[in-house]
Amino acid sequence: MVEPVADTQNNWVNIIKSGDRYIAAVGKETFDVRMNIRLADGVIQSGTLDNIVDTRERDCADAAAMDCREARSHRIARKIEIVLER
Repeated sequence: MVEPVADTQNNWVNIIKSGDRYIAAVGKETFDVRMNIRLADGVIQSGTLDNIVDTRERDCADAAAMDCREARSHRIARKIEIVLER
């Protein structure tokens, strides 16, 4: 699970226990942040954060992820929006 999932080195790793097996995943996580800030006083008026994680995950028999099945691709997509309300 060392080879890159995308066009750069992997920067995201996760191993969780699920019943009697482990799910090990590696991937590339990116953030795209856009903020609308009022220059007069620095108040954040609105903003969005797009967070994408492209992963390759495997079911494993051990926590060290040495005894694993074939990899499958998985994508996690999050979008967060904030707006100043007064």
